[in-house]
Amino acid sequence: VVAAPAWAAVPGGHFPAHPSDLANFMSGMAAHFKGRVQAYEVWNEVNFAVEVGAGQINPGQYVETLKVVYPAIKAADPAAIVVSGAPTPTGVNDPNVAIPDVTYLQQMYAYQGGVVKSYFDALGAHNEPFGNQPEETVATHTAPAYSTDPTFFFRNVEAYRNLMVQSGDGNKGIWETEIGYDSNPLAPASYSYAQGITEQQQADWTVRLFKYAKANYPWMGTMFIWNLNYQAVVGQTDEKWGFGYLRGDYSPRPAYTALATM
Repeated sequence: VVAAPAWAAVPGGHFPAHPSDLANFMSGMAAHFKGRVQAYEVWNEVNFAVEVGAGQINPGQYVETLKVVYPAIKAADPAAIVVSGAPTPTGVNDPNVAIPDVTYLQQMYAYQGGVVKSYFDALGAHNEPFGNQPEETVATHTAPAYSTDPTFFFRNVEAYRNLMVQSGDGNKGIWETEIGYDSNPLAPASYSYAQGITEQQQADWTVRLFKYAKANYPWMGTMFIWNLNYQAVVGQTDEKWGFGYLRGDYSPRPAYTALATM
């Protein structure tokens, strides 16, 4: 659930101006899909102005939203899993654009003495690896681009985990609600790393990423590939095209087959 209608949104953004509106919507949604939908992620990339509105990046306000939305979902479907809105890794620290994902989570946990711990069941994450192999870190990288900041590596999820443990929230898991590699020789300049990732590398690195998580992260929960079939809906010069694990005609790319047989 990522966009409020204009009448309910903050000026210039998608985020709901009033948490009660989102709570009412999520309550109705959870009641309607009870027994069919297992989990709900409350918003998306909440540290990014594109998703919450310019000047609206506010971890405390997000916690206040969870404080209203979480009990509304649970009242409608007590079995539903509520996932916190995943921050996005950007390497940017500008409150008008984005604040670092770990910084956002630190502030979220610090707000009102960690009250947020009572208002989600799994921590949402988007630890995209950009052009870096899954086992690499900022100290051991081989890629020439998108490698100077820890947030450009899948293993930055370890910083999330450490923060959760330090905050007394280590009993919860982390859900990667977007994870994958972008392979596209015609990707735009802002996604230049994708131009150098072959389809076979996309396949190999994705399999290694899942295997690394399984071997090293017992606290990792569900991981969602981003994305299954973008090639069916956008052109190749769109950065999302290369994230697709199926082609536009729904035939498999090597990464799809590699995952299916993993």
